[in-house]
Amino acid sequence: MHPRQIRVMGVLAAVLLVLVALLVYVDPPEDRDEDGHPGPARVWTGLQAEDVTRIEVERAQDGIRMVVERDGDGWRLVEPFQAPADRWHVEDMASRLASLEAGDPIDAPDPEPFGLGDPPRATATFTDAEGEVRVLVIGDVAPVGSNTYVRTSSDGPVRAAAGQVDQDFLRPLDDYRSRDPWKVAARDVDAVQWRSPTGGGALKQDEHGWWLASGRRADEAAVDALLKEAENLRIASFSGSPEGATFERGTIVLVVDGAEHRIEVGDPVDGGVPARIPLSETPVLLEDGVLALVDRDERDLPLSPPLPVRHGSLDALQVTLGDLSFQDTRKDGLWQEEATLGFLDAFSAAVVDRGQDRAVDTPWGRIELTEKEGRKEILLIGAAAADGSCPARDEAGGPPMVIDASTIQAWRDALGQSP
Repeated sequence: MHPRQIRVMGVLAAVLLVLVALLVYVDPPEDRDEDGHPGPARVWTGLQAEDVTRIEVERAQDGIRMVVERDGDGWRLVEPFQAPADRWHVEDMASRLASLEAGDPIDAPDPEPFGLGDPPRATATFTDAEGEVRVLVIGDVAPVGSNTYVRTSSDGPVRAAAGQVDQDFLRPLDDYRSRDPWKVAARDVDAVQWRSPTGGGALKQDEHGWWLASGRRADEAAVDALLKEAENLRIASFSGSPEGATFERGTIVLVVDGAEHRIEVGDPVDGGVPARIPLSETPVLLEDGVLALVDRDERDLPLSPPLPVRHGSLDALQVTLGDLSFQDTRKDGLWQEEATLGFLDAFSAAVVDRGQDRAVDTPWGRIELTEKEGRKEILLIGAAAADGSCPARDEAGGPPMVIDASTIQAWRDALGQSP
């Protein structure tokens, strides 16, 4: 290599080393505002929102003192009354405290013009899991920019905190209350009852599925949807019910581990439906959706077919009903026999009751449905009783069933044969 090239490469290497040294050893310049002051920095470094276990807020604008405490995976109001708290609005406060950033102290002998006099707009006192207590005094929003004047102790200097801090602590009190009328998850419900002048029903779950009071097995997806509606009921207003309101319009009861959770509702009024709920000592107004729930007639609930399969998942079927024998397979997505779709519709619409100790000793009929992945579902059917109904059972297990005569006839008709 030419000596001149060697010298050039040496110079370039030296310049590169200087640049690396500057990056590693020289602190970057601080962010500064338009007046040349250092930018905001975290007030309580190391504090995380999940560390906060208690928040006390005293507000000058309405004289309210509010206290919330962490309760399991949620929060609970303990002052000015006892009630479940709205998790998200309380988490907003905890996150604001944990992530609070503020600039250098402002030269302000008198805090009054900043909304930090006596009393200030609001004071938030919060406690972490270690028992350490911190204080944030909240003043006015700065006239320019989106900052809020604060003090990080009751007599500390005035500082400008990033963001409109006051919004998280000065909401209407009801915003901090949970809008859930009960604390029940649909997946935990063992039984449900509801009634109204135009509807009503009862469902109970066992290891084999959901059963109506009539003994018929309900479609699981339909029951899940009903319970999800109940879980998602919401309070429209905490203002209470009109004077003289009664709660005889309807009732819904969810049973979890033997404990009843009851809601009683009255006739709808402007703003919602008066209701007595488990999580409030005083009546509230619920959203109107509760009426659709209590007015539902259990006879409108879809029933579960004898076997837990859907048309689209099947690849083959074999049917024996006494002297009737039928089979079909799906090829290129299509059934080969015209009667198959009619039979499957009739099978899905079957009326299935809980069996009354009627065993299937010697099968009179057999229905085998094969799914695309090869799994088979088999229904064994016993001889008919005097009323024409037949006992039945899932070969894989499950409760005894009774299939009425009209259903057996509908199956035979769909396949083009009568007894």
